[in-house]
Amino acid sequence: MLQMYELSISEVRNLRRAAGDELRGDCPFCNDHKGHLYINPVKGVFYCQRCAAAGKITEKIIQKGQIDKCSYRFPRERQTTKLNIKQLDKVYNTLLRCLDLKKEHYYHLLGRGFSGELIRIKGYKSLNSSEDLAELAERIASTTSVADIPGFYQKDGRWMLVEDNGLLIPCRNFEGKIWGIQIRTDDRSKGRKYCWLSSAGRENGTKATAVYHVAVPTKLVNTKNVPKRVWITEGPLKGDYSAEKMGEIFICVPGVNTWKRTRIVEELKRKKIQEAIICYDADAATNIYVAEAAYQLYKALRSKGIQVQFAWWEIEKGKGIDDLLKNGCYPNIVSFENWQKRNQLDRAIRS
Repeated sequence: MLQMYELSISEVRNLRRAAGDELRGDCPFCNDHKGHLYINPVKGVFYCQRCAAAGKITEKIIQKGQIDKCSYRFPRERQTTKLNIKQLDKVYNTLLRCLDLKKEHYYHLLGRGFSGELIRIKGYKSLNSSEDLAELAERIASTTSVADIPGFYQKDGRWMLVEDNGLLIPCRNFEGKIWGIQIRTDDRSKGRKYCWLSSAGRENGTKATAVYHVAVPTKLVNTKNVPKRVWITEGPLKGDYSAEKMGEIFICVPGVNTWKRTRIVEELKRKKIQEAIICYDADAATNIYVAEAAYQLYKALRSKGIQVQFAWWEIEKGKGIDDLLKNGCYPNIVSFENWQKRNQLDRAIRS
């Protein structure tokens, strides 16, 4: 059960700006040191993506009309209420066609087990701040509207593209449309490994929405009927590789606790999915936050009438499902009760 807490912003270490109205810092509840805690001083709430701690802040809530009077300043952003998936797909496809894949990113993907052909099919590219991204943004904006597209913003009346360095990972919905881009960052100094292509906090910028990614193996790309069974894991790269190896569809949530925000359970119900296999990382045996997130997802899926099983394997064979498959092994498919018992046994052995 999710416990609600109270928190003072003064208790948060390494506090910094995040996206839009949000602040970000290290969670004091789980001894986090990678900035998983998000605070919204306008709504007066906080949430940790690592341990799922949530609640209210003790400081006075900041009204939107009074933000300029406090120490937190938020530039005027474009307000969107609904994703324009058709336009997102058009702009992001155009952007990816204009970019190259850096050699180091290509070799990183090869090291993870991807073939050169799969890398090409998935459309991974590199964002390089040393390139003239302003000229690229203007070129794209001259052919189609980039307003309300995360990653694009304006400066002195010109459209710009956020300057960042990293591997761009397209995230697609069930229809194969790109509706978000995740970045595997080159700069880890801020404690982040992945972030979204977003222009939140910039003039006429747009905050990215955390979306799930539907990883479809190439043999099923042209299949019109959605299979009745899917696998659920964390991370689009992990899902892309695993889907290709298993020949099945993988639903990839951006974080173990973010499935609720993406509304993936409701979407699986609409798609008439009959069975889901949860395959979070094998450290669920020792990481109570991963185990709790998997359990909450299990309950949500069952409440919609979806049959649920778990993928289980020994962590020595690989932490993630992609590591396991790369090592030539396959997971055991077990019931929730068996998954729980095996994790408890693993925990007892390692304690």
